[in-house]
Amino acid sequence: MTRRVCPGAIKLAKMGKLVGDYVRILMFSAYARTLSADITALKAETDPFTGGFISAMPVTVVLLRFALKLASLYSQGDVAQAQELIRIGIPQLQEALAFTEGEESQLAAAYRRERRGWDLFYQVLDRLQAGVQQGDALALALQRQAQYLVDSCGVN
Repeated sequence: MTRRVCPGAIKLAKMGKLVGDYVRILMFSAYARTLSADITALKAETDPFTGGFISAMPVTVVLLRFALKLASLYSQGDVAQAQELIRIGIPQLQEALAFTEGEESQLAAAYRRERRGWDLFYQVLDRLQAGVQQGDALALALQRQAQYLVDSCGVN
């Protein structure tokens, strides 16, 4: 049995993808600024995929694109799509802006917390590796347990 999809639903779903792209610009740009003062080099390194969402002026770019898209939809008489863009776009953009903006943004704070966690994780691994090389009983026992866990994992 063939399932029919309402063309109107597909058309409205495009607005969700568009808003998702705007949010990605805000998120990836803020993340790039958190990682490096030289976002141009980072953008070049991550092009053409992630780098396409990194901007030196993300808020200006996103809000201008949002406004121009709305103007375009209204000028074409596509009120339903314009209203859908407003309905889903404004709350998501507000949330993304609140998360990414400011000198110490929520995104930057989350990155620093997660970075400390990963740094600790790798310090533990380095110490375990040194312990194994030195014949430390606890390190060797942990190595055996880790190897058992890896060996018992199977892929079907």
